[in-house]
Amino acid sequence: MILALDTATRQISLALHDGRRLLAEHTWRVGLTHSVELAPQAALMLRRAEAAPGALSGVAVAIGPGSYTALRIGLGFAKGLALAYNLPMYGVPTFEIILRPLRPEAGLLGADRALALLQAGRGRVIAGAFVWDGREWAADGPPRVVEWAAVAHNLREPVLVCGEWEAAAPELLRAWRATGRALFETP
Repeated sequence: MILALDTATRQISLALHDGRRLLAEHTWRVGLTHSVELAPQAALMLRRAEAAPGALSGVAVAIGPGSYTALRIGLGFAKGLALAYNLPMYGVPTFEIILRPLRPEAGLLGADRALALLQAGRGRVIAGAFVWDGREWAADGPPRVVEWAAVAHNLREPVLVCGEWEAAAPELLRAWRATGRALFETP
């Protein structure tokens, strides 16, 4: 049984998977209280699933990009659990977590490109560009830290926008939608 956790953003996601099916999952907004909420919620999830930490076969954790402090809290918790119970630990890139469930749809803007966004603070965003290779999303260059306005200005072709795009100013969101080149996936 794998416990997966993602603390890279202002929300936490936990999931428990037994190798065949999803046993439990929980996602909630925490703002800046990751350190207060992560451990109790993970313990509650295990209790509700009637699983002891010793029954885990591994821990998967988001490794970034994302909030430095939030990632550090998630990685510290995962490492402590892994060390205490002698479990393997698996690092998963944050953008892979965001993009994994998404597939380009025929007729949906014709988008075989995705733009994954994470808040970086001070009017900036971490932006990762991806291309659908027929099976999965492949990075189209390294993630970049850019101004929100630059993201909207650089939309040149149909793109699936995912991640923390809702933090953009309303006028930027209107501008993106007005281009007709952006489809927004709800975070």
